[in-house]
Amino acid sequence: MTEPAKRNGDRTAVLETFSRSVAGVVLAVYAAGFLVVSLYNASFGFSELSPFKSKILAAGAWCLLLVAVPTYAALRIYRHDGTLTWSQGMARAAVASLSFYIACVGLTLASMYLFEFPASLSHLKRDVVTSVVYGILWVAGIQSITFGWKNFMTQPPKVALFCCGILISLAGLDISSALHFSSGTIRLWFFGVGAVAALVDRNARDAKRRLEHDWAREALFLLFGFSAFPVFVYPHIKSGWGGGVPVPVTICFSSASTISPGQQIPTRLLDESDAGFYVLDEASSKAVFIPRGSVGAVYFSDRPRDFRNLGPNGAAH
Repeated sequence: MTEPAKRNGDRTAVLETFSRSVAGVVLAVYAAGFLVVSLYNASFGFSELSPFKSKILAAGAWCLLLVAVPTYAALRIYRHDGTLTWSQGMARAAVASLSFYIACVGLTLASMYLFEFPASLSHLKRDVVTSVVYGILWVAGIQSITFGWKNFMTQPPKVALFCCGILISLAGLDISSALHFSSGTIRLWFFGVGAVAALVDRNARDAKRRLEHDWAREALFLLFGFSAFPVFVYPHIKSGWGGGVPVPVTICFSSASTISPGQQIPTRLLDESDAGFYVLDEASSKAVFIPRGSVGAVYFSDRPRDFRNLGPNGAAH
């Protein structure tokens, strides 16, 4: 084979590999997004979903991104190829877990702009006592991480005790605040994803564990964990970023409508189809379907609008 022909063959192989990789990524994004949006809609009691909506790709992209980033960070922190005794291994796992939890604070701060927090709950607002406890724990955590990485080989019991104690305290405070969606919820998501990824990676890299491990049970566990995203994370991603936060709208019913004829009703839009609109019933947290034939106009605001003011410069006609 001549040199030019060989180069052309190499380019063709690279292009084929690239195109297959892109197709695989798009397929994974679409599949993840379809599952996320389907489970999200099901939580409101409806299942209609057009397979061609752009929100499916957006949901899939956010799902994979918010899984891939903590996974990469966790593998960088947890992986270790050396030989350790059982106590050294436990001490290293403890300091790695605390280090990763602190790293999740940075990931949370970097992703805060994606999320919408409840108006009645400031994600940064804490009482004085809790704030002081948090501050003490973060300072102690940084000190324990520094001490732990230097001494997990020589003082494993002490390292494991300090790091586990601080990690449990920090996670406990975040769990208590996660009863409502908060920055603690995001932190726990990142930490949970990373910890599971590190555990799977550990079993996959060890030849003996790889043969003896029950991968079917682990796949079911991962699927169950995946279902947490459309329940706890996706509903709080801002709609402007392709997330699941309902859009404030004012539905203006036509005079021929059987539902509140001629009236304007502020509500929150969950989804729409060719047949009509799915809006949120705040009392039951379930969807209400409004046929398109009953709607005269939809104003994308939660405040009623005088539609006579739609002319030039807002002048009434």
